Amino acid sequence: MRPTTFKVGKTIPWSIRTYTEAGQLVDADSNPTVEVLRDGVEVNDAVTVTKRASTTGIYDCRYTPASEVEGEIFEIVETVLI
Repeated sequence: MRPTTFKVGKTIPWSIRTYTEAGQLVDADSNPTVEVLRDGVEVNDAVTVTKRASTTGIYDCRYTPASEVEGEIFEIVETVLI
């Protein structure tokens, strides 16, 4: 589930789950990529994406914003190839 709020100075964790059309978890062809936009502008902040050990189709994400200011609007854009 993608984050909807966060506290200034804190790391934001969430997971991405990838499914087949039949609703079964499936591994992506490669790790998903995550892009961050701050107030509508792409930023170069890194998001760490790792496949959860011993699972199928579950990827854990961690993002620590740099120089964030209370009230800014962030958009998280996830891309996955299955």
